Amino acid sequence: YEENLKKGVEFSGQAFPLADGTIVQGSSDNKVRFIDASSGKNLGKDFDIPGGRPFRPSQFVELKDGGVAIGGYDAIFLFDAKGHPQKTIEAKKAGRILASGPDGTLIATSTIIDNDETKGIVRIFSSDGGPKTTYNIALEEKQHFLRSPFVTKNGMIVVGAHGKAHFIDPSQKEGTSKSFDINGNLYFDSNTMAETRDGGFAISGLDTHFFDAKGNLKKKIWFKGGAHQITSGPGGSIIASGTMIKNGEYKGVVQLFNSDGILKAAYEEKLEKETTFLGPVLVMKSGVIVIGGSDGVVRFINPVPLSAILNRSQNQLSGSREKCLENLANKVDSGPRGSSEKRGSSGNLEAPPSKVIGR
Repeated sequence: YEENLKKGVEFSGQAFPLADGTIVQGSSDNKVRFIDASSGKNLGKDFDIPGGRPFRPSQFVELKDGGVAIGGYDAIFLFDAKGHPQKTIEAKKAGRILASGPDGTLIATSTIIDNDETKGIVRIFSSDGGPKTTYNIALEEKQHFLRSPFVTKNGMIVVGAHGKAHFIDPSQKEGTSKSFDINGNLYFDSNTMAETRDGGFAISGLDTHFFDAKGNLKKKIWFKGGAHQITSGPGGSIIASGTMIKNGEYKGVVQLFNSDGILKAAYEEKLEKETTFLGPVLVMKSGVIVIGGSDGVVRFINPVPLSAILNRSQNQLSGSREKCLENLANKVDSGPRGSSEKRGSSGNLEAPPSKVIGR
């Protein structure tokens, strides 16, 4: 799909795919378009989403009926899967950060500063856009809600502010909320929270915190890499990744915990100075863990057989490295060029075959 844009306008954020194959794409002029992935055709006219720019992933939520909710500044816009507008929900200053609940509800969060008082607002709407519940949470000065709220399978809502997590349980009277201090300047997004097998969840700050399904702290684990990101792994595991800097030396760290917060396996790699592991890991269906670094190298880390790892004492994971290809698009005709470097860590698990990938 290609489109001539006005001068100064660009596609923004990530394209958002729906289950039926329709792709929703925003642009910096506050417009969205719905594209048929099979034909590459625009399904209709572009729609204005006031205050929508720059269209972060947190502004798109797929609805239970296959449609999509798109957050603007003062409203949430509901569309069906083919891009037909269905409803506009008024949500003053509360539309741009969205999540969906397990029962098809739509959850929106915002921060409002009024008369030097800061408060966080969590609004819950029914699947058809009707208002259900509003929760007000007092925030400390200079705090504000960050990124998308996290919703567990049991319906617990977790919203984060700098250094603090707030839990809301809609099943309790008036959605009784509580807060928990997370050491470190916590930036909440999909990479600082992950759900465990038992319905609980983990939150990363400078440590990894494991909670049960009701938001009670089960365990806090010091992560040697300091500030880090986490991802749900197979078998109910939690995978933490980060970079440890000590005495001028850089070391990439990936740790695999079971759902009880017990460290089961680890991968460490000495990095060049000022090189860091980037972003969260990607877990392939095979169980292989993939993580990139600021050096343009992708690591493939093998936790297989995972069942054996989760049921015995700590293991050392093996890994391999592959150099990304620079300017891959310019090398298609002549085939991929560039060197690949493979370096496995010590350990008794065999690394999987690696493939050079493009950047």
